[in-house]
Amino acid sequence: MSIDLFSRIFRSLIIFNFLSFFIFIFFDMNLFIESQYDLSPILEESNVSIIEGLGIFGLVFILLWIIAAYFLLFFYIKWSREIYVIITLLFFLIELIDGNLGGYLLLSKIENLLYTIQTLLEGIIIALAYFSPLRDKFK
Repeated sequence: MSIDLFSRIFRSLIIFNFLSFFIFIFFDMNLFIESQYDLSPILEESNVSIIEGLGIFGLVFILLWIIAAYFLLFFYIKWSREIYVIITLLFFLIELIDGNLGGYLLLSKIENLLYTIQTLLEGIIIALAYFSPLRDKFK
């Protein structure tokens, strides 16, 4: 396969994964959960995630790092792969800590599917950045 094809696939995945963040931020996935019970008391009793506990400034700071990582990856900047892996590991660590603190998620099937797709795309992006002919573009 040519490096141009790898580059187009890589950049398309970056754009798609970046745009998927905004789906989770601005679209209420709870609309897809149908239940005969009122689930709002259950949601109010759940533990606050570490991310939610950071406040608006922490969320903006993390969002700026995510935007920067995708922007840098898109243009093959030298340290972008490492920044992207660190952010991915940071979110993994936060999910692990939230789970140990007793946090839980109430997800619709559609939201679960979107999370799974986003996770797979992150893995594909990391694999292409490190193990494909594109790795030479980052030097």
